[in-house]
Amino acid sequence: MTRIWQSKFFLEWGDSSMKQVRASFNSAMKKSAEEKFTVDVWTLVIPSILEPGQLKSFQTWATKQMKTHTVDITIWQGDELCSQLLSEEASHVRREFFPWTVNGSPLTEEEVAELEDDAEYDAALFVRQLREAGHVEVSAACGQYFATDALLRDLEARGSHSALAAFSSIRQSVHAAWEDRFNEAAPLADEHGQMKGLVRTVMADAVALSDPVGLRLAPSHKRGTAHHLVERGTAGWVTHWRNVAVTHASEKAVTETTVDEPVAPAPPETSVLTEPVEVALLATKEAIS
Repeated sequence: MTRIWQSKFFLEWGDSSMKQVRASFNSAMKKSAEEKFTVDVWTLVIPSILEPGQLKSFQTWATKQMKTHTVDITIWQGDELCSQLLSEEASHVRREFFPWTVNGSPLTEEEVAELEDDAEYDAALFVRQLREAGHVEVSAACGQYFATDALLRDLEARGSHSALAAFSSIRQSVHAAWEDRFNEAAPLADEHGQMKGLVRTVMADAVALSDPVGLRLAPSHKRGTAHHLVERGTAGWVTHWRNVAVTHASEKAVTETTVDEPVAPAPPETSVLTEPVEVALLATKEAIS
C-alpha cells in the first residue's frame, strides 16, 4: 500500500491554506500518474485545529477527490497529533523533542568504550568487507565496532533484558536501512562490485534513527551496529559480499584447524646398543676370561 503523509505547518488555517493543500494533492496525483503508481491513502497533517466550517469545506473537497482519484483522504489535526504523541509507542519521540513531558529521570547516553589498538581487528570480516569496498582507512570503523561490542557485553553483564531487546530493535532498523540503500546502489555498482557512497549513506541513516524506548545510544553505537551486521555475515559493502563472507569463513576455518592440529608425539628413545650387539659383547668377555 502506498501512503503519502502531507505535512503543512499551519498554526492557523487561513484563506491560503486550502489553496496550498489542493496544490500539494494535485502535485502528488500528477507524479503518481507519471511514475505509474497508485496512491492508496493521502493524509494531511497539520498542528492547527480546523473550525467546523473549515473542516466541512475540507471534507467536501476530499469527498470529491476520493471519487475522482479513488484515493482515501484523511486529516490529522492538532488534537490527533497530541493523542498520537501521548501514546506509549511515541515515547521515544517525546523524549527526543519534548523531554520535559517524559515522566521520571531522563535516560543518560550509554558510555562509548574506546579501542586502544585497532590491529586486533585486522582479520575481522567487517574490516575485510570495507577493504573490498575500497576503504583505505578503517580505524574509526574498528572503534565503532568495539564500542558497540563493549556495550552489548555490558548490557548482558547487567542482565538488562529490556535494553537488549531495545538494541535488537535498533539493529533491525539499521539492517532495513542498509537493505534499502544497498538495493538503490547495486544497479550503479562498478565492475569490482563497489558502490560509491554506500557506507556513508548507511551510516548517516543509522545515526538518524531515533533511540528505542529504554536505551539511549551514542552515534558510535549506531554506526557500530552496522559493522556488527557485516561481521555476522548478514550485510556487506560490495555486490558480492556473500562470496566475501564465505571465503573469509573458509580461510578462518583452515587457519583454526592448522593451529589446533595436535603435534605427533616423538618416537620413544631406543638404546644405542641393540640386543644382538649386547649378546656378542658378553660372549667376547667370557672368552677372554
